Amino acid sequence: MASPVTAAEVRSTPGQVPASLRRQWLAVGLAGTAALAGAYAWWSPSRAVPGHWPWLAGGVWLYLWWFTGRRLNTHRPVAAGPVSDRLGPGNLLTLARGWLIAGLAGCLLAPPAAGPGAWLPMALYTSADVFDYLDGYLARRSRQQSALGEALDLELDALGVLLAVSLAIAYGRLPLIFLPVGLARYGFALLLWIRRRTGRPLQDLGPSGIRRPLAGLAMGFISVALWPIFDRPELTLAGWIFFTPFVVSFVRDGLVVSGVLDPADDRYQRWRSWLRQLVLGLAPLPLRAAAAVFAAYQAPRLLDPAADLMGGLELIGLTPAAMVAPAFGGVILLAAGAMLAGWAGRLAAFVMLFPLGLTIGAIGLDPLRSVGLAATLGVLILGSGRWSLWQRSERIFARRAGEALQPSEGE
Repeated sequence: MASPVTAAEVRSTPGQVPASLRRQWLAVGLAGTAALAGAYAWWSPSRAVPGHWPWLAGGVWLYLWWFTGRRLNTHRPVAAGPVSDRLGPGNLLTLARGWLIAGLAGCLLAPPAAGPGAWLPMALYTSADVFDYLDGYLARRSRQQSALGEALDLELDALGVLLAVSLAIAYGRLPLIFLPVGLARYGFALLLWIRRRTGRPLQDLGPSGIRRPLAGLAMGFISVALWPIFDRPELTLAGWIFFTPFVVSFVRDGLVVSGVLDPADDRYQRWRSWLRQLVLGLAPLPLRAAAAVFAAYQAPRLLDPAADLMGGLELIGLTPAAMVAPAFGGVILLAAGAMLAGWAGRLAAFVMLFPLGLTIGAIGLDPLRSVGLAATLGVLILGSGRWSLWQRSERIFARRAGEALQPSEGE
């Protein structure tokens, strides 16, 4: 008896491409190419982009356009249905994200720009991150999810991370040892290709509640690594904190698809349960306490109008009023209190990163700020753990835009 075919497999089965879909794809490609030419004409007089920018950006855009065109026949939003006659708003936003990543590629092979141009790589990659969150929402709302969108999304994730990490390394903000992070997705794809070519079996990864959030956090940090106000010491510390779980997740997935690790095995389940209790349940407790101690020391110092934070605000082009630093002092105290109590811990950690990051950007790291940064990032990644007052935000954190909130978070 033939094995059953899943809806995802049906959607990925090639079908006949409607002429209207191909015309829309052609129009998007031409519009993107024209927009790149217009962007270069706009930016080049101010030297915000190097002279080779249009060639690198154009080459990446044409590759993404070709990548999409090859897979138009898999754009089947309805299982067993025909190929859709339109790309849909989700795929259009994904292609706009590809345009931004193509612009980021144009910044390679050139030193960091000066003045406002120094912010261009960060702006391009951060905007692409925002689009990455919204395109899936639009696809789900418009019922235009398909194998085409999934493939394009994965390709842009991998290419964007590789380009952004390479730029951060080239600018001297991250050490070379982080380059494998940019190559992680391609290494995983190479593993799958080798096993298919050699006829070895591939095991199903199955769903995960942590895989995409970890990738999202890593991409968010990579965006921050392109901010011109941060230096190598603080970015290296944060990089180890963000990238370690990201890489561990890829290694675990590689062991699963290779058949080395069986997620259904009783020993693995016991080991996983113990590790989750340790890492997600107990480890956040000292991190919450450390963040509270740091805030108790740091917040009163911000009551001075000449506080270090003011210099951080000036670095990003703001001329702050005298009350800004005391206000941020209050934000630090409130966020640290929420983390200590375990009330929306991840959200509180995210809020606290703004005044902390601007202060570090202005005057750099010292031992206490290093502890404060590590503790805050730890709560952001791991959550608030046991004995928390309100953990509904943990499930919000794991949910994709447009999806219903699940009763619990799980891998």
